[in-house]
Amino acid sequence: MNPDLIARIVGYVAMATVCLSFQVKNPRGTLWVMAAATGLFSIHFALLGAVTGCILNALNVLRNLAILCTDAHKLSGKIAMHVLSPAYWAAPFVFLLLPGVTVGIPDFVLGVIMTIASYVFWHQNATSIRVVHFFAVSPGWMVYNVLAGSIPGVITETLNMLSVVVYWVRGWIKKSKKSTESEKLFCKTS
Repeated sequence: MNPDLIARIVGYVAMATVCLSFQVKNPRGTLWVMAAATGLFSIHFALLGAVTGCILNALNVLRNLAILCTDAHKLSGKIAMHVLSPAYWAAPFVFLLLPGVTVGIPDFVLGVIMTIASYVFWHQNATSIRVVHFFAVSPGWMVYNVLAGSIPGVITETLNMLSVVVYWVRGWIKKSKKSTESEKLFCKTS
């Protein structure tokens, strides 16, 4: 079987797993499903020969498992955070030293983005996660996916960004409905 076809199949299964994670309603379950999805994306990038994408996704698996198994506020969680988060930034530099591995500016930029995102994910503030994901993580991965030739990756990041937009629009609609209802209530009582 063609290795490129296998890479695409694994990528589409990873994409479907990410879509499944949107359906999981509890945060721990979402992290388990996302760990599986990022593991599949790690295999996908390995099959494409995109070493940085492979390792950064493998680090995502480790980060998700560490978040599940530790408390971010306890010493073990803080140690895990300060060990794993800089590993994203360091990975492209390590690959730079390996013969036969090509590392470019997008690899370094994505490493920095994922380091920042990792710290944000550790603190588990939903608003911060959405903002960082929309303005940094998804665009960074989008560029990387295009350069690596990962169609499932491009689709996944598009869906991730659309998901954040839908969340913000729904919040805006709810907020405007509440203000309209309070204006009606105020007018009736005046």
